Amino acid sequence: MFGLFKKTKKKPSSGLFIYNGDKFVEASQELSVKSINQIIQYLDYNLDQVHTILTFDIKDITTIGVKAFTKEPVFIQTEPSVDSISKSRLNNILRSIDWEFEYRSFTIEEILASAIENHSFTAGFLSEIFNIEIEPDSIITINKIGYKLVFNENILVDFNSSDGLNHYSKNIKNTNEELFNNILSEANIYHKDISDAIHEVNEQSKAWANTPHGYGNEYIELHRSGIGNINFFNLLLTHYDHKCTLNEFMLINKGRYIKLDQYQYQVSNYRYIFSNDLFDSAIYNPT
Repeated sequence: MFGLFKKTKKKPSSGLFIYNGDKFVEASQELSVKSINQIIQYLDYNLDQVHTILTFDIKDITTIGVKAFTKEPVFIQTEPSVDSISKSRLNNILRSIDWEFEYRSFTIEEILASAIENHSFTAGFLSEIFNIEIEPDSIITINKIGYKLVFNENILVDFNSSDGLNHYSKNIKNTNEELFNNILSEANIYHKDISDAIHEVNEQSKAWANTPHGYGNEYIELHRSGIGNINFFNLLLTHYDHKCTLNEFMLINKGRYIKLDQYQYQVSNYRYIFSNDLFDSAIYNPT
């Protein structure tokens, strides 16, 4: 008789839930075993139109697919123990995601570049995404992502940063504003042309991102500028396998180098030697 009171074992879910209007609907087992790319295509999206997020820190949720550049869900992959996803659970999931990280400048550029290669973004699709009217043949600045988009015959064909900053500079600006302002302030001191100043900022930011151990690098103090900043560009040039042309060196170090002769220039503690207008070597030569 006690067998009458045994709980029926819950059947595992397919582990895939599709967002349908205002709720999630469990997908068939047949669809759930397909790859993420196959699922996206089955749902009539181009691969670049859905941004996938791996949710390592969320219990029983493995992957979330959202429309590119938005927080709007398309699908969620779960453990088989999940049999439904409520609105409150969805809101908690979305709040737990670091959206600044998911849509950092590097990722935005990757999405745009891939979409251009695959002809994935139409003016209509991005009009819906950004809630702004985009003409089939137009150039438009999207402030939400900080990029200028170029459309030809209804397809995204090119993009560039609306403020001239590359993704290295944008990331520093968003994560370490003091460092960014220091780099920008020094560039503005030595460059009258704003585009040259931005170029220096971009190159110094890129060098910072590629400097081993960042501010913990052993050579930091050898490349401190007169106003207290670190010249990461010169640090990589001096101590690591970094190359540049003489013109590039002179632009990045404008107003801070001493010309010794046609192919030798002194900056801070080092003498930089060029051969056929290409960087050759640096010699420790404190002044």
